[in-house]
Amino acid sequence: MTLDQARQRAERNFQKEERQLDARKAMTEYDAQARATREKTARLKALRLAAEAQAQTENPVERPAKPTKRRAHAARNNSSLNFAALRKLRCERSPATHQRGAFHFSQRSQLNS
Repeated sequence: MTLDQARQRAERNFQKEERQLDARKAMTEYDAQARATREKTARLKALRLAAEAQAQTENPVERPAKPTKRRAHAARNNSSLNFAALRKLRCERSPATHQRGAFHFSQRSQLNS
């Protein structure tokens, strides 16, 4: 075995030992972070459960009801445009305009009046 081969072998062994040491350090850091996360989660869960238990013992504040989808849909249907006017305009459109699906400006003004 030559001197260069011995040096290369020693270098490979040294690098292997360094990688193993780095791996141990990384696992230690990973375990510490995981432990800290579990502890924080447990602490926050305990605080949340305590707050929920306290809220149940007190009188809950009543909130106004949010509008349902039906109410919102009904509000949209009460616009100034009615179904009969739209049907009338569809019948009056020219074939070229009908294919593009666009209203002529004068027809739009008829809708709003």
